[in-house]
Amino acid sequence: MTFMTVLSAEYDSSHHVRSYQMAGNAEQHHQVIRSKKESMKDSMKAWYCCVEPQYIAVISSLVASSAAAFGIPKVLAFSFPGWRISLNLTRTTLSALFSVGNLCGAFFQPYIGKNVDKWGPKHSLVVMLLFICGPFYAPIIAQEIFFPPLRMAIMVLAIFGIRVLQAGIDTAGNVLINHWFLKQRGRVSSIRQIFYVCLQDLVLVQIVQNLDDWRATSHLSVAVCFVAMSWIFIFAINTPEEIGMKPDGKWVESTGIEYESLLDGKQAMQTSSFWLLLTNNVFYCIVGPTTTLFLLDIVMDTVGDAKLKQINLAQCVYIPHFILAVLVGTASGWMIDYGVEIRYILAFSSFCLALSTYISTEISSPSTAILFGIIRGCVGGTRQSVKQTVWANYYGREHLGEITGISRTCEMLGMSLGPLFLGVSREHFGEYRTGCYAMSALCWFQGWAMLFLKKPVHPSSLAEPAA
Repeated sequence: MTFMTVLSAEYDSSHHVRSYQMAGNAEQHHQVIRSKKESMKDSMKAWYCCVEPQYIAVISSLVASSAAAFGIPKVLAFSFPGWRISLNLTRTTLSALFSVGNLCGAFFQPYIGKNVDKWGPKHSLVVMLLFICGPFYAPIIAQEIFFPPLRMAIMVLAIFGIRVLQAGIDTAGNVLINHWFLKQRGRVSSIRQIFYVCLQDLVLVQIVQNLDDWRATSHLSVAVCFVAMSWIFIFAINTPEEIGMKPDGKWVESTGIEYESLLDGKQAMQTSSFWLLLTNNVFYCIVGPTTTLFLLDIVMDTVGDAKLKQINLAQCVYIPHFILAVLVGTASGWMIDYGVEIRYILAFSSFCLALSTYISTEISSPSTAILFGIIRGCVGGTRQSVKQTVWANYYGREHLGEITGISRTCEMLGMSLGPLFLGVSREHFGEYRTGCYAMSALCWFQGWAMLFLKKPVHPSSLAEPAA
């Protein structure tokens, strides 16, 4: 009995020794892992000190949006004739597919926005750029299928995927910019948007037009997406706090995530400013793109086909529009950064939109067409700076993807309803003037409403005086 007791005691002591050794080894193992992570972070910090990581974020956002721009309407328009002939689709079918894709894609934007907040803009961009390659390539697969219902199903999924992911990539790119800039947010966003528009109109559209083959466009879009995905995966960082920085390129010792506000989507929807901003965005999407889309028909309705050729809308409208959009967009971005309240900029934008919508029905000469282009350029310039920054300035960065996704849903619905409204008005009244007057009145009302816009206050700060 004594012998067994001695053996048991020796076993217990050796077991405790081994347990202590295992615990010590585990702790030592965790220390090694932590030291490796710290050394990796220090090496990343040393590398990013030399390359200004905030500007890498700008380039990453621009590259991602440019790759996804193969899915915007003005670029897809060059593929529509080829799809119609090669896939034996009618114009009505393609238009219906595009409208359904827009409407269905709109309802996915809040879900995409929440996942951008959860996984970070970098990883979200990489995943969405990978996934959008499938819809870009799908028409080539559909061409090889001889069963019409299956071919139609593939095209439905392709257009749906393109519209959903293109909007999601744009949202994630916007979130990435707003994470990296605070005091310089307005000017950086406006300059980035100017480069994006130039890449669209001066580079991408020209390349696609010169390709003259929708299959080559599909192959090019997939290749560009892979290049953009590789760049973002290698170089981009989700937030400056991940490498010991704060927004605007400031190096700090703390590595904790710090946000300037913590309002989430539900809290934001309880503020009046959210609904004012949302209705402003929706009214713009109903009026702005619609009057631009129908501008040729509106002017033809006013002056007739013969005089329309003398006005030359392409030069008289779009050149002044582009110049004013660049100048006003840059100026409004600086104004936002230097403390000019966003409500005044949005009110000015709404009044200009109302005036230009009214003038669109009065275009009868090159001078009135130029005036329309100048005023509509002021609208585009203010919108491009405010749209990229207002949600981050008002509601912070932590739930920016969720809030932007809600806004994007309503904007896409507005873009779908605007042409329907103006088309029905034209059929009912026999002219575009009545519908344009109604939309102009909506914009005047919205401009005055913007003067009552106020920056929201976090609920916790409202409870402090009572305490």
